[in-house]
Amino acid sequence: MLRAQRWLGFPQGILVANPVPAGSEIPAQTMDGWIAEAQRDLASRGVRGKAVTPYLLGRIVELSGGRSLDTNVALFHDNVRLACDVAAAFAALHGDRS
Repeated sequence: MLRAQRWLGFPQGILVANPVPAGSEIPAQTMDGWIAEAQRDLASRGVRGKAVTPYLLGRIVELSGGRSLDTNVALFHDNVRLACDVAAAFAALHGDRS
């Protein structure tokens, strides 16, 4: 895909999606429950604006007993691995000018 994009002269970036590693995944139904509870708490406490995302993330960590944080850390590490793989492939692509 990178080779075709460059050959066509498109300067835009490419979005690469990476799922949570299977061993760190939390079932959607479980996450949905924690999210719903955190949102109810958010509404009842009147949290607004820039404080919404940090509040929700922190509350979900509390509700999950830290599991959501562990999952996010695992995803971070997997994203770094994937980024390195993509960078290496991109560098190899630039080395091949044919």
